[in-house]
Amino acid sequence: MKIGEDLALEKEFELLTHLGSIVEVFERATGWLSGEYGDGAVSEVSSIANAYSKLVHYDESLDDFSKRFKEIYFLMDDLSKDVVDYKSKLDQDPERLEWVERRLDEINHLKSKYGKTIEVIFDLKSKFQTELDAYENVEEQLKSEMQRLEHLLKEYSNISEALTSLRLKASIAFEEALQKELIELNMKETSFKIELSKLYEPTAHGLDDIEFTISTNIGQPFRPLKKVVSGGELSRIMLGIKIVLGKMDAIPTLVFDEIDTGISGVTANVVGEKLAKLSSYSQVIIITHLPQIAVFSDHHLLIEKNVEDQNTLTHIKPITSKEVENEINRLVGGLEVTETTSIHSREMIQTAHKKKELFKKEHKK
Repeated sequence: MKIGEDLALEKEFELLTHLGSIVEVFERATGWLSGEYGDGAVSEVSSIANAYSKLVHYDESLDDFSKRFKEIYFLMDDLSKDVVDYKSKLDQDPERLEWVERRLDEINHLKSKYGKTIEVIFDLKSKFQTELDAYENVEEQLKSEMQRLEHLLKEYSNISEALTSLRLKASIAFEEALQKELIELNMKETSFKIELSKLYEPTAHGLDDIEFTISTNIGQPFRPLKKVVSGGELSRIMLGIKIVLGKMDAIPTLVFDEIDTGISGVTANVVGEKLAKLSSYSQVIIITHLPQIAVFSDHHLLIEKNVEDQNTLTHIKPITSKEVENEINRLVGGLEVTETTSIHSREMIQTAHKKKELFKKEHKK
């Protein structure tokens, strides 16, 4: 099948179905021109032209008729030859008509099934051929992809092993540094350990399952951090982690609630200093009741609960430096604030301010 074949076959089919009538007309024309039914028109015209040429001797004007009949003769002679030639090519072959009819049926069946034109059928064939070629090459493609996958898995394995090695090395240093911070944060009996277990399925982060574990008392087993510690302990541990990580941690804002639970005195001072240091890298928001921690803040918000119209409402408002001093006095001395309490509060605020300035200078270095 080719482009335009259907149109050509339809024309041929029309010709073959009317071939009998065409042959009949050509037979009549041949008989009339060649003389099958008499002397023949061509012979008659030739005879008349010769007759006129003999009469020119008597009248010269008759030469025009002789020439015109000769022209007609030549035209009719050529026409006669063409008619005979065309008639000889007319082949009343029933088998050819049957073949053309079958071929047209096949093409029309394809057109009804795959498209209205041969062009559409060829486009669909090209699409099917492309899909077939893809299916025939799928085994080779699969083999190539499996080789590529094997190469990537090998490369992944090498990288993940190197990552595991780096993690093991870093975990030791991290455990030692955090353990030191926990001691300073009054968690002397707490031990921290990072446990790495191997995964069996590749992940985007390697083949290590990493879990922070902790033992809160000497002799107790290590358990997952999230299942053991209280809110205050977790806050202090997170503070220690953030201090160890320092600039490496990109978290912009940190919130510590109940970080002062179970601590006082020197430990509270240490926690306050460490929070001040941490604020050099991130914004730190702290909820506290301890003056030792509150004095290290750069900005203070006072939280109060009041009953209004039988409803308890919580109010949060920023306070000035003088109000801050009053609140520190209240946290130090309780309801009864003395001159000694005020002096002590001012000393705490001034000491905290000096240490913060020192931390800022260290941070710039």
